[in-house]
Amino acid sequence: MMKILVVHDGNNTGIMANAIADEVMFLKETQVILKSVDKVKTEELAEADAIILGSPTINSNIGIKMKALIKRLGLQFKGKIGSAFGSYGWSVEVTGS
Repeated sequence: MMKILVVHDGNNTGIMANAIADEVMFLKETQVILKSVDKVKTEELAEADAIILGSPTINSNIGIKMKALIKRLGLQFKGKIGSAFGSYGWSVEVTGS
């Protein structure tokens, strides 16, 4: 059985993560685990076959918690399927005004 871990940071990405998890759980022989970046454990990341990360965009960058998680992961991403998604507002870094 394939384990897919969906990790999100923030309210909007939490809503998006729920929608992604709802769709992915219909795949045959797949277990979907949904966690906030604050609650995900290193063991869960290591055991997952695929990791999907979601973060809001803050000052043209990912959130501090998600950045720390990615740093902590190091090579645990090697050999895994991965994806990312995000949310952002219409601000100076997006419009250039």
